[in-house]
Amino acid sequence: MRHFLLVFAILCAAAFAADVVTITTADETGQIKWFNQILDHFNYEDTRMFQARYVVYDQYWDRNPKSPLLFYTGNEGDVTMFAGNTGFMFTVAKKLNALVIFAEHRYYGESMPFGQQSFDLDKVGFLSVEQALADYANL
Repeated sequence: MRHFLLVFAILCAAAFAADVVTITTADETGQIKWFNQILDHFNYEDTRMFQARYVVYDQYWDRNPKSPLLFYTGNEGDVTMFAGNTGFMFTVAKKLNALVIFAEHRYYGESMPFGQQSFDLDKVGFLSVEQALADYANL
């Protein structure tokens, strides 16, 4: 926890020292990508997958393998909306030459495991904090 707080403090200091970068929409500056996500990370007999969405911004990344990755864990909404309204991440990315990835939270935006039936009672059980955190680790 102390390591996280130290990194967060460094990122905050870097952000206030840099110019503000305005990002209007994810479609204009980021690459929207999809990957096969595991539906149930805790039942190894269930091999079902679904398409999960994420957005990659590499305009400030210097392609150095030692440069940082800034990872935004998805909120309860469309990932492009958050990516288009989170200037802090881009301010820090510019300062640190970082790669930025915004992951979309399962069951939100277009990352719907069962499409229109995702919120049916027999399917909504896969919407949990534990599953979402495992999604981010898998990405």
